[in-house]
Amino acid sequence: MSDEALYVSGIALSQFVHGARTLGLDSDGALRRAGLQAEEHLRPNARIAEALYERVVLELILAREDDSFGIDIGQQLMPPLYGVLMTLAFSTPTLGAAMAELSQHAALASGNCGDFVYRDEGDKAYVDVVMTHQNPVVRRHIAECVVIQLCGLIRLISGRANLAPEIVTLEHNAVSPRVKRRLENVVSCP
Repeated sequence: MSDEALYVSGIALSQFVHGARTLGLDSDGALRRAGLQAEEHLRPNARIAEALYERVVLELILAREDDSFGIDIGQQLMPPLYGVLMTLAFSTPTLGAAMAELSQHAALASGNCGDFVYRDEGDKAYVDVVMTHQNPVVRRHIAECVVIQLCGLIRLISGRANLAPEIVTLEHNAVSPRVKRRLENVVSCP
């Protein structure tokens, strides 16, 4: 697949734009500088080229000047942004069924730039997140955001605020002990 064919939905872009706005960042300016318009590109069914999405996210990361940007955005779970995905999740009989359903429809948010695979192996369940983002800074922040969002979503669906994974494994090392502690505190596990 060519780089030009890779895209995310307006949902993914909205999570970062609205989240950055709550952090006091000029997300509207970042959109404009990338040639995007909020009225058009923040609609849930909008398709945003991966390169433009990454440009906006990188600009917001750099503007934040904090290695915890992905963590900050991930903690801002915004169920209304996810529309039908939340309806699907809450219409299932179990948490496992909700995760399986969400994994089948993840493209509604991530387009063809990311996915997550849910596996139930009896006494353990696994969630693997995959993505096409190549910029290591953008990739790290998006990965941390997605992991935190999934943990938050699982807690929301289950109604158990203290539900936590046993372990989270990321492809990157924490950039600092402070970021590692913060990430572990938010997901409630090593």
